[in-house]
Amino acid sequence: MRISEFVETYDLHDSGLDEITVDKDIKIVRMRIDLCNWLQEDYVEGEPEIKPIELVFSAVTEMENADRAIDEAFGDEFVSVDVEKDGVFHAELITATQEYYEIRIRAEDVRVFERETKNAE
Repeated sequence: MRISEFVETYDLHDSGLDEITVDKDIKIVRMRIDLCNWLQEDYVEGEPEIKPIELVFSAVTEMENADRAIDEAFGDEFVSVDVEKDGVFHAELITATQEYYEIRIRAEDVRVFERETKNAE
């Protein structure tokens, strides 16, 4: 889907960024996120409040601050997400130590996949 469609469909506020990986050879950026499912417009009471998802940005031509996120992502939370007028994904995040930083990704599209949850046994 286009980045603008993603931003209109999903609310990442307070969702946790678990991991970000970059494959420069095939121009892909992956983000593993614990989505605050209860903030989504289509949330139905009784569903899990947190949903593990993975975003895959393809045909990536530009990234800003992804290196910082790769090194420090676990436990960071999304404060805001928008699409800039030129179609760039823009996210503001906050770390566990209350430091803010931004990520920008210029990509052709983004796909959303549900990740499997680990059942406690």
